[in-house]
Amino acid sequence: MDERTTMQQFIKLMVLSTLLSVFSSILNAGPWFTGPLLAPAGHTVPRGHTNFELYGIDILTNGRYDQSGTVIHTPLTRSFVANPIITHGFTNWLDVQLILPYVFNSTQGERYNRLSDVSVALGFQLLEQKSRHDHFDFRLLVQETFPTGRFDNLNPAQAGTDATGLGSYQTQIGLNFQHLIQLFGSHYLRTRLILNRNFAGSVRVNGLNSFGGSVKTQGQIAPGAENTGDLAFEFTLNQHWVAVLEGTASTGQATRFNGILNVGSIGNTSVSIGNNKYHERSLAPALEYNFNSNVGLIGGVWFPVRGQNTAHFKTYILALNTYW
Repeated sequence: MDERTTMQQFIKLMVLSTLLSVFSSILNAGPWFTGPLLAPAGHTVPRGHTNFELYGIDILTNGRYDQSGTVIHTPLTRSFVANPIITHGFTNWLDVQLILPYVFNSTQGERYNRLSDVSVALGFQLLEQKSRHDHFDFRLLVQETFPTGRFDNLNPAQAGTDATGLGSYQTQIGLNFQHLIQLFGSHYLRTRLILNRNFAGSVRVNGLNSFGGSVKTQGQIAPGAENTGDLAFEFTLNQHWVAVLEGTASTGQATRFNGILNVGSIGNTSVSIGNNKYHERSLAPALEYNFNSNVGLIGGVWFPVRGQNTAHFKTYILALNTYW
């Protein structure tokens, strides 16, 4: 065997060894996830690290479920929300999250855009799964929403597009559970269960507002508390692709109003404000593509399957997730 043949065989051996090494590392690498569309993480961002998500949310609302669950169709309203979410880990058990949604509303030829209600959240890691299959991650999330969006003294000519917030301080307590298990060799299933309760403070409203009323409305409105449950499954198809199925259920108390709906026309039944007790069931299937363990995309659609005194909508969501 001459020297040239020996060198060629050596190069082939090195290339084959490199390919086998890369293939082996892919097979043995941990799962890559971006996260479902709606359910927040069950684990805090570690100390010194940051997670940034940029959501594009396109909401198409064409009706409302009435008291009996029948859809009453209304003119199409479209809201596009550019929603950056940044989370930074201050310790291994505490992270802080900032949510800054900006809304573009349109309906019947009217358009309006403005900052919506901003939120700040604290995440506390209470339990960790680590490598134990009989344990799970548990993160307590406390979120406060500030009334930075516009909510009252709305312009009737804008057809409601100038409403970008609810006007009240809202406090949400979330119990975020998360569990990861390896299935069928190289596949993984990550499950999240989220239980939330949201409390909204009373707010003084004047004129046409996010809750309804008329240009002559004056009074105070107290939104009811809301309970939400979210169950999400992420299943790795391979290292890059992940299939997601997510379902939510929410119930809310009726809104209470104290004041005058229409000054000079007391008792006018054509003017209403707030909402009755409501409930909703929805699904949010999605597909993830993860470029690596730190960068991924997710896209999907969120829609109701049942409701009472809630909106009938279809929401398309695309999100970029980065971690460093």
